[in-house]
Amino acid sequence: MSASEKIERARRKHLIYSVIISSSDGEFFTGRLVNISSSGLKMVTKGKLFLGATYHLEISLPEETNGANNMSCTGKTVWCKRNISPENSSAGFEIIEIDETNKAILSELTKDFNY
Repeated sequence: MSASEKIERARRKHLIYSVIISSSDGEFFTGRLVNISSSGLKMVTKGKLFLGATYHLEISLPEETNGANNMSCTGKTVWCKRNISPENSSAGFEIIEIDETNKAILSELTKDFNY
């Protein structure tokens, strides 16, 4: 199963959180987290993302979760597409690196949903 298929099959929680995206070359831009699962996330941004690229993602949480106001991880872009609004793009990220503290936050964010 490909990384994209794994993300598509994982149960997700839909939400709108702010994300700061940084690339390895030091470029920063913002986006909105649309949904999240234990293995990946979907976001919308005006920034230019590249398929297969790796980004550091800093997600602002609307309320404190496990004692933190942010969650961070490293994600790899597994799909990108333009939205109906041409200035925005949607992208799917596979979470490829996350420490134990942020993994606990991710678990808390995704534990209470069923669909």
